[in-house]
Amino acid sequence: MLKFEKNYDPDLFRACIDLLEDSQYAIDKVFKNGLITESNSHGEQYLRLYGVLNAYYIQLGVITDLVRLFDLDGQKQIRTDLKSAKIIELRNKLGAHTTSYLHPGEEEEPNFYRIDLLPEERKRVFLPCKIERKSYPELSRLWEISEAAVNGHNARQSFPSG
Repeated sequence: MLKFEKNYDPDLFRACIDLLEDSQYAIDKVFKNGLITESNSHGEQYLRLYGVLNAYYIQLGVITDLVRLFDLDGQKQIRTDLKSAKIIELRNKLGAHTTSYLHPGEEEEPNFYRIDLLPEERKRVFLPCKIERKSYPELSRLWEISEAAVNGHNARQSFPSG
């Protein structure tokens, strides 16, 4: 029997089921009909591709929540394995971050797969600094927290191996 630990866990469980069903419906439609439809519009193809890649990304988040809800052993390894899927990199390159890959003066593109593996508090600081070129003082003002707090989130800014 499933026993929820937090008051919002039953709602989270229902939301997970809804998201799995909805995202799987989108994935099934793309696999059934393909990226190219009768209209053959590049815009529609892009939206279909973006949609199916994001549906997978949504499912990854849902599975991560379900792993926590069911208190499965090896949660950290499961999350790492899910996030290491090549489809995440593909989603980031083709759908979510295409204009953020190369910046003037940089020879190497950001590795969004490795960024995605960062703990949330570090990712929250790293992405605006690296991608949007925001400084710690800017983030401090934007988030209305001290610059030391921003720096504290980013203090151990090392990438996971990979």
